[in-house]
Amino acid sequence: MQFKLGFAGEHVEIDLADDRVVAAWNAPQGVLGDALEAMAVQALGAPDEYPRFEQAVVPGDKVVIALDPNEPVAERVARLLVDSLLKAGVEPGDLTLVAPVSRRSEPDPELRVSRATHEPGDTSSIAYLASTREGRRIYLNRLLVDADAVAPVGVIGQAATGRWCGPWSTTFPGLSNAETRSAYARPWESSGPSSLERDTGEALEVSWLLGSRFHVAIVPGGQGALEIIAGRDDRVRDRAIAAYERHWSFKAPERAELVIAGLGAAESGNWLDPLACALRSCLNLVQRGGRIVVLSRAEPAIGPALGRLLEVNEPRAARETLRGAENESDYAAALLIAQTSEWADVFLHSALDPATAESLGMTPLERPGQAARLAAQAYSVILVNHAEKTLAHAP
Repeated sequence: MQFKLGFAGEHVEIDLADDRVVAAWNAPQGVLGDALEAMAVQALGAPDEYPRFEQAVVPGDKVVIALDPNEPVAERVARLLVDSLLKAGVEPGDLTLVAPVSRRSEPDPELRVSRATHEPGDTSSIAYLASTREGRRIYLNRLLVDADAVAPVGVIGQAATGRWCGPWSTTFPGLSNAETRSAYARPWESSGPSSLERDTGEALEVSWLLGSRFHVAIVPGGQGALEIIAGRDDRVRDRAIAAYERHWSFKAPERAELVIAGLGAAESGNWLDPLACALRSCLNLVQRGGRIVVLSRAEPAIGPALGRLLEVNEPRAARETLRGAENESDYAAALLIAQTSEWADVFLHSALDPATAESLGMTPLERPGQAARLAAQAYSVILVNHAEKTLAHAP
């Protein structure tokens, strides 16, 4: 049987006998264009347990939209939200979009409002908001603190840390100071019935302190969006995460000797987090001592933690090398790369320099077609499209 594995807008064809294919995951495709806009209009027009956002503002209010930078869909939703605010009498000069510095998608040229890029290390752009119940002093981008109304628009998913991301994390820690962002860079151990509350509780408390209870969540598809949910922060969180788990959970019947994974999107930028998330999916599917092939156009930036791995010659020593780097922004991703290389042999097709890939414990593939030759040598194979978004598991 022939399988088509997509990555970064391309694909590779792999021929495999049926008895060697343990499982194949094809990511759910979302909607684009007019269908996407209709979905967003419906969500914004009928929020869950909350008034329409434009009903909560009056002319003269300073309004900030905190924008997730990692999906073009967020720009489309923000444009519709801006349109509704302008129709309600808010002046264009009173509207600002703020996004973290790690922007990957191009701004929508039709969105003619002020824009700001958050710089967590610029103390002059940071202001104190309040202290949480646990005593953490909250610092956010000054534009948010000074605003009369704030609406975050965020894409649902899991970061390399294992934490759930969404509109809540777009605001906090996304638009917080460098110290707080470092504290959130550590891997999150999710276990027990209260793990979701512990994971997202502080971010929702920050939303409450900010007076930002209206959230917009985008459940991504392989392209576009599968669902858009607007409304009260906790309701949006619960519905959006449930929807993501429903659409993106993949359970293979058993682990395989070889896992071939494609990273879906073709946008340029720092792809360290998506690469790490794809490796986590593969780690949950491959046998110990097996092989993993990741096909991408990734070109991860080499941060402080990842830089430590470049000096390691033995994969089993990689995790020990990362001790002391727990507060670095790339620590969680570096740890996943170290864990994966220790568990299995990793082959990577990417935009990363081959020598750098080798220093990180991964064998570079010059051509994506080499994945087919590796598959021909394996007795059991799992194929995963959009591995960076997939919640993959196997016994």
